[in-house]
Amino acid sequence: LSVAAVNGPGAVVVSGDPEALDELLAMCEEEGCRARRVPVDYASHSAYVEEIREAVTEALDGIEPRRATVPFLSTVTGEVLEGTGLDAGYWYRNLRGTVRFGPAVEDVLSAGSALFIEVSPHPVLMQGISESLDHTSERPAAVLCTLRRGDGGPERFLNSLAEAYAHGAPVDWTALYEGSGARRTELPTYSFERRRYWLDTSRAAAPARPGPGTWRYRVTWTPRPDADQAPAPDALAGRWLAVVPEHLAEDAYTAEVRAVPAAYGADVRTVTVAADADRAVLAERLRDAAGDGPVAGVLSLLALDERPCPGHSAAPTGLVSSVALVQALGDTGLTAPLWLVTRGAVAVDATDRLT
Repeated sequence: LSVAAVNGPGAVVVSGDPEALDELLAMCEEEGCRARRVPVDYASHSAYVEEIREAVTEALDGIEPRRATVPFLSTVTGEVLEGTGLDAGYWYRNLRGTVRFGPAVEDVLSAGSALFIEVSPHPVLMQGISESLDHTSERPAAVLCTLRRGDGGPERFLNSLAEAYAHGAPVDWTALYEGSGARRTELPTYSFERRRYWLDTSRAAAPARPGPGTWRYRVTWTPRPDADQAPAPDALAGRWLAVVPEHLAEDAYTAEVRAVPAAYGADVRTVTVAADADRAVLAERLRDAAGDGPVAGVLSLLALDERPCPGHSAAPTGLVSSVALVQALGDTGLTAPLWLVTRGAVAVDATDRLT
């Protein structure tokens, strides 16, 4: 067996003889370590690659590497390379040796704030990078992707560009609108404060002059009808996942809430979440609960856990767990609607009845 790749603090890939891998998987299962087999029929980054060394170097013979135009941090050497040494021998070492992706990410983080963008048809390295961020980063950092499996069209790519732009990446938007006749326009001000409530890095916003045309929109409040007058909800169908804090799994209130979609025909499956569960653990539990069938809805009661979060005492566990849940849903590709259940509502005024 060989260590094929180190993708993060908790993500390691092992390659080698199939029988030895079976034995390793059995040991991991016995010790409670999460492990799964990667569905490939070759053993790259192991001694087996030595059998095709001549074929690899011969196939790549004649390539002419050039100096890199952007810094190139090698996961083979762990150093920043100028690019001229990326010959056939380098790429053979890349295929034979251990991919030190996790240590490379840590090196980037040690140099300051960073924005990671995985350019691929579907994100596979985001989880390892996120673990590195959680374990080593004390400076602002974020990890994004370009496309996702089943969601790889222009709209997905533009959404990814917008996410990168929101995290500080320079994006040339003029190229997108070239030839369309589009032009820049000033965003409206906040009607009551008469100033923008978003950041304006170019110049300070001038206060709007009072008078007609100054209010760009109006906010109104329409009370909800009494519960007994509201129309009966439609019947539900399909598989629903009820995500519950582990210590409230047997709570009468959470049981009552979970019973509601079941009463209207939904197949409700409960997913319990420990206070220290991260997005990777959540993603695994979501996959197990979802099974092979489609998921019609996700009902989260994580907000009910108002205890201080382990390691983040200033934030309630419910808030941190809810963020991890949203990330895990993205990691697993579940696109079902997410419903967040809370309690302890506050009345708007004396006529607002809380039921």
